[in-house]
Amino acid sequence: YAPQDPIVAFAGGAEWYDGALIWERLDHIVKRSPNTILVTTTRDKGQNPTTCAWAVSRGVKVAESKLDT
Repeated sequence: YAPQDPIVAFAGGAEWYDGALIWERLDHIVKRSPNTILVTTTRDKGQNPTTCAWAVSRGVKVAESKLDT
């Protein structure tokens, strides 16, 4: 995978409750770089579903990275 657009890599803890803060920061990043690609893990709890929901709502491309466990 060799993206040509800016990348924001995001990973976070399993517990997170301030989704508005994440959305605000990501909106700020995309305002500066409209073609941003969000890279996140495939975990289904914590911050990762929040960032994926943000990307879908904003039409931002998402690349998921599976963690080796």
